[in-house]
Amino acid sequence: MLIVEIKVPGSPQGQQGYTDLVHAMTEQWREHLALLLCYVVIGAYWLQHHYSGRIYARSDHWFGAINLLFLLAIVVVPYPIRIWVFHLETAFEPVASVVFTTGVALIACAWMAKWFYGVVGQRTMDERLAADFIQEMTRRYGLARSPRSLRSRSLLSGHASAWP
Repeated sequence: MLIVEIKVPGSPQGQQGYTDLVHAMTEQWREHLALLLCYVVIGAYWLQHHYSGRIYARSDHWFGAINLLFLLAIVVVPYPIRIWVFHLETAFEPVASVVFTTGVALIACAWMAKWFYGVVGQRTMDERLAADFIQEMTRRYGLARSPRSLRSRSLLSGHASAWP
């Protein structure tokens, strides 16, 4: 779907009046950069999402809702990327950079929300996951907690823990 945003020179919505097709296509470098960035951002999360199917063993209503927020952030991210690309080297670049950063950060926050929702009390996690793996992943997401502190927190919140 993202490629349809690049208007082919000579098409009804594309550049008109060019004398050199190659030059007209290279003038669209911003469109191509936006496509490439969208592909990298969405592709990276696609790979992680595919891998996460081995981490989460079950789902519930709230986990599904968080996944929908993640999907919304993925669907929306081409817009902030295009804002940034089309305002490079202009007076609006600082604002466009904040919009771009916010768009990418929303994806990361939704992704981390899935993890932190699932890890507390192992609501959605596969019980076969080693505690050290869970601890390392939690540390990587920036909020290091030991399995013991997670167990204590889950007991306080009324969720049974699968950790010894």
